[in-house]
Amino acid sequence: MKTIYILFATVLLSASCELEETDKFDYINQSNHGVFFYEANTNAGIVYPDTSITLNRNLLSVIAPYTTLSTGGFRSSKETFSELPTDTLSVYFFHPEVIESSTFESLRLNYRVLKRYDLSYKDFLMLNKEVIYPPTPAMANIQQLPSYP
Repeated sequence: MKTIYILFATVLLSASCELEETDKFDYINQSNHGVFFYEANTNAGIVYPDTSITLNRNLLSVIAPYTTLSTGGFRSSKETFSELPTDTLSVYFFHPEVIESSTFESLRLNYRVLKRYDLSYKDFLMLNKEVIYPPTPAMANIQQLPSYP
């Protein structure tokens, strides 16, 4: 009987489900103030070519000055981009004061973004899966608003 329990435990342990880590998106804030950002992916409900700002505050993440925030990790970036209607992911950055002092309707109406990047999958790979605010010279040819610099 003891042998059956050991065999059963061995089978259970070997059959356990493990999530395989894949790609991470690194969002890097190289400014001296915090920034809020969000990815306009399929979860946001508004995706490129529609560049309207979301009205959902829950989609925002904050990055402290001079820090990196990694997102994703359990699906490939190719999979993320393939779910989009075009090969473009828009990423929005906002100043904390704007987020704290504005309604999202006002933010959307006046388009008060620090920076919006419209990244193709090729752009994303060229940037080594790192999205940096403010933009670096390596990002000069990336579609962005306001334009580089």
